[in-house]
Amino acid sequence: MMKYHIALTAAAVIGALIMLVGFIDYNGFWIDELYTLHSIRLGWREMVLERLHRGHFPAYFAVARLWLAPWPERLFETGLRCLSVMFYLLALVSFWPLARRVLSAPASLVAVSLFACNQIALRQGVEARMYTMMLLVAVWIIRSWYELQQPGASSRWRVAMPLLSVVGFMISGTTGILLGSLLIVGFFCRNECRQAFRATVISLILGLLFFVPGAVFHGETGQRLGISSSKPTVFLTHLTALMPGVQIWDDYYETDFRLIGLLCIGCAVTLMAGFVLWKNRSELPSSIKRMAAAAVLPLGLITLAYPLVELFSLSIMGPPRYFLNLMPMAALVGAWTLMQFSRRLLVHGALTVFLLFSAWTILTVNSEQFRKQVTVYLGPRYHPGDGIVVTPHEIADGVELYLPGTTVDQAVSRWIMDREELRARLEPLSNRAVVWLIWYRGNDSPLLEVAEEMWGQPESNRPAKPHGKLRIYKFNPMD
Repeated sequence: MMKYHIALTAAAVIGALIMLVGFIDYNGFWIDELYTLHSIRLGWREMVLERLHRGHFPAYFAVARLWLAPWPERLFETGLRCLSVMFYLLALVSFWPLARRVLSAPASLVAVSLFACNQIALRQGVEARMYTMMLLVAVWIIRSWYELQQPGASSRWRVAMPLLSVVGFMISGTTGILLGSLLIVGFFCRNECRQAFRATVISLILGLLFFVPGAVFHGETGQRLGISSSKPTVFLTHLTALMPGVQIWDDYYETDFRLIGLLCIGCAVTLMAGFVLWKNRSELPSSIKRMAAAAVLPLGLITLAYPLVELFSLSIMGPPRYFLNLMPMAALVGAWTLMQFSRRLLVHGALTVFLLFSAWTILTVNSEQFRKQVTVYLGPRYHPGDGIVVTPHEIADGVELYLPGTTVDQAVSRWIMDREELRARLEPLSNRAVVWLIWYRGNDSPLLEVAEEMWGQPESNRPAKPHGKLRIYKFNPMD
C-alpha cells in the first residue's frame, strides 16, 4: 500500500516541477518584478538604499545581482525566475526531512505533496521576488523550533535558529510574522519547551536588532508607499491558501472560474481539516497542536484586529505571499488531518488530482500584461527617434529589456507632484514627432495631465478605456 502513496506523491512533485519549469515565462514581469530588475542594475550602495526606501531588505537583491551577472541581457527575465525556482527546490528538499521527523508515512508523503503544489509557493517560484528564498529560511527555522522541543536536542539547533532568523529578517520583514507566532505559542508551553521558547526569544531579539535600523530608515517613505493589502473577504481565505493551497486573489493577476471552483473545494477541505483537529484535540500530538496554533494565530489576530485596521488605516491585511512562511506548518498539520480518514489511499489519490489541477491553474492565470503591451502593441509602432517617457521610473529597465535598442528618455517617479518640475522634464521632447508615455500604476501622478496640457490629447492603447492601471499613450508634440 505504501508504494502507491509514494507514487502519488512522486506524481504531485514531478508534475509541479515540470509545470513550474514549463510555464516559467508564461507571464512577463509585473510591477514588483520590474522593481527587482531596476534595483539590481543600480550600484551596490544605491541598490541597498533604494531597497530600504522601498521597505525591502537587501539580502535577496544582493544574491539576485550576483546570480544574474553571467546571464546575457536577453535572458534576464528567465534568469531571475530561475533563481526563485532554485530556492523553491531547495525549500522543497529541505521540507522532506522535516516532514519525516514530524509525521509518519503516509502523512509525511501527503505533506510533501501539499508543500510542492501550494499555489503561493508555485506562483512565487516563477516570479523575480524574495518569497521562495524566505520560504527556504522558514523551513529551517521551523525545523530548529521543532528539534528544540525534543528531549536531548543538539546545541546546533540553538545556534541555527537565531542565525536563520537574522538571515530571514535581512530577506523580508515577514520573518517577524513567523517568529512572533512561534513566540506566542511557545509562551503557553514554555514549561515543556524551555529550549525552544528561549531560542525563539533570542532569535526575535537578534533579528529585530538587524531589522529595526532598516525599518526606521524606511519610515521616511513608509507612510507614502504603504504595503500591499487585501480586502477582508479575501483575507479570510488565507487559511485555504496555506492548506490545501488555493490562492484565490492577488492584485496583479486575473481570478478566473478555475480558481473560484478550486476555492470551493479548498474551503471544504480546510473546514474538514479544522473539524478533524477539533474532534481529535485531546489526542493531537503536541507538535501538531503547536504548529496548528502557530499557523492560524497571525491570521486570527489580524482578523480580530480588523476594526483597528479600518480605524487607523493600518493596511496590515496583506496578500497570501506575506504569510508564505507559515505554509510549512500548515502543510504538516493538513497532512496529519487528511490521513485520519480510514480510506487514506483514496483521499491521497483525490488530493493529488486536485493539487495537480491547482498547480496548472495558478501557473497559467494571466498577470498584468506589461510585456505583451510593450512588445506586441508598442514594438511594431515604435520608430527610432521617437521619445519614450515612463512612470514609475523603475519600469524603464523593463521597457529597454523588452524593446532591445530603445532608450527611455525620461523615467519619471510617480511621487513627483510638482507640475512645473514635470513640465521641465517633458519640455526637451517637444521637438519630437512622436512621444510615447508608458503609464504603469502611476497612482496620483499628474504626469499625464501635464503631457496633455503641453501636447494635446493622445492616442491610447485602449481607446474605450483610456485611463487605467496599465496604459500606453502616443503624443504628437509637433502637430
